[in-house]
Amino acid sequence: IYVGPAPGRKVKNIEENPNVSIGIYTPMDTGKIQGMQITASGKERLIFLREGDKDFDEAQKIVRGKRNLLLKIIPEKIELLDYDFIKKGYSRLQYLEFQ
Repeated sequence: IYVGPAPGRKVKNIEENPNVSIGIYTPMDTGKIQGMQITASGKERLIFLREGDKDFDEAQKIVRGKRNLLLKIIPEKIELLDYDFIKKGYSRLQYLEFQ
């Protein structure tokens, strides 16, 4: 996952404490809940790319808008929450962990 963070305190915080979580949700009708959370921790999974870095130009093609700084996030865990899974006999929470 590539994101283009705005320069500032947030970038410094991630550099000092390399733990991030991304929440993604889908607005649903009443009574339906669906969402995803992606987590990553450690400097080997959170890689800042700056202009001139090896993979910067390729990553820039993926991210919308011209950026001077990109953050490459290599997921550690992806969790999917969907209450409709219960109707099919599955747990409402599914997760995938990467090594």
